[in-house]
Amino acid sequence: MKPLLNKARVLHLMQTNGVDVMMATIPENLLYASGFRSLSQWLIRGQKTLAVAVIKFNGEVTLIAPSGELDRAACDPPVVDHIIAFDTVTVEPGDEAIWLAEDWRYANMVLVSNRPKDLWEAFALAGIPDEACVAIDDPDLAQAYRQRYQTQVTDARPLWLQSRLIKTPEEVNRLRRAVEITEIAFLHTINAVQVGISEKELAIIFNMAVVKAGGDPYLAVIGAGTYGAYPNHIPGDYCIKAGDLIRWDMGCSYQGYVADIARTTCVGKPNKLQTERWEAVLAGQMAALNAIYPGQLAAEVYSIGMQAARENGLPDIKRKHIGHGIGIDMYEPPSISPNETLSLEAGMVFELEVLFYELGFGSVQVEDTIHVTPDGYERFTTLPHSLIIIDN
Repeated sequence: MKPLLNKARVLHLMQTNGVDVMMATIPENLLYASGFRSLSQWLIRGQKTLAVAVIKFNGEVTLIAPSGELDRAACDPPVVDHIIAFDTVTVEPGDEAIWLAEDWRYANMVLVSNRPKDLWEAFALAGIPDEACVAIDDPDLAQAYRQRYQTQVTDARPLWLQSRLIKTPEEVNRLRRAVEITEIAFLHTINAVQVGISEKELAIIFNMAVVKAGGDPYLAVIGAGTYGAYPNHIPGDYCIKAGDLIRWDMGCSYQGYVADIARTTCVGKPNKLQTERWEAVLAGQMAALNAIYPGQLAAEVYSIGMQAARENGLPDIKRKHIGHGIGIDMYEPPSISPNETLSLEAGMVFELEVLFYELGFGSVQVEDTIHVTPDGYERFTTLPHSLIIIDN
């Protein structure tokens, strides 16, 4: 596995904030820091699984996890220097003569004597200095650590967000592939659109195509007619009619990283109002795209995009934002919004989306995934920017 962690950036943030040890136990940060995904952490969000990545000032990364979670690490080894397993595991060793390589890796992590019985004993083996300033991203663990060791503990959540803001090459590769899979599934699905088919049926086709292409279903907002104006619409029993606009806000997950792109289709020839509103939204999108370069204020991209949409047919359009960062989470910094203080930097990946909602009319939307490069930007989305006409 190639590292997801931007270690140099993390160590710089630690140094400038006076942090000696930084810990990640929120699932998204743990994946980023170590490449390890604890199944229980992702599936049982209401019950905390104490798997922790520990990064020391010298750059060493240690994964500490319950023994029962580390089968995932045996099959997909994380990018860490050390692994410390704690607690018991209810897996019998069986016959070593028939073990696979994964069995040996798992056994060497969890079927060892003198294994720590809990997280605190594991911390004692991690070589954390008593006087260290420790940053932890989970408030409950931070409080418990502070009380136990009587040491300085700070909030690591802002530091992890700042680190994840600039993507590493492996993160970029995963995000690009998530977009590719989403586009493959979208193109497959629009071939199935016909008058009478339901939104729900289209969502099933889309999700099946995502799986076939190698992704995991994640996002399928498919809204036709008035339902296109419902921002978080769950595809339902509404059946497609001739003349409907269909808003496709869609994505998948690929190795922990997500896509979120959008296009608008029309079933048959669009009418004058549909065409005018689409052209206004597209004008906003293209103007915003042309304003992207390293050093540009994210708020300025918002202003330019909104002004173009207003000047080209939607004078009253209102949007809190026209874009957001993306990575392990669907919403990460930066926000392409009027109050964002960040400037664009090479390595940022974000969604750019100009859209218009109106009950009864529906919606027109276009959303692209943008990777900021040293001399401009790269657009991961390859779908055409035109209003897509479906005449199946």
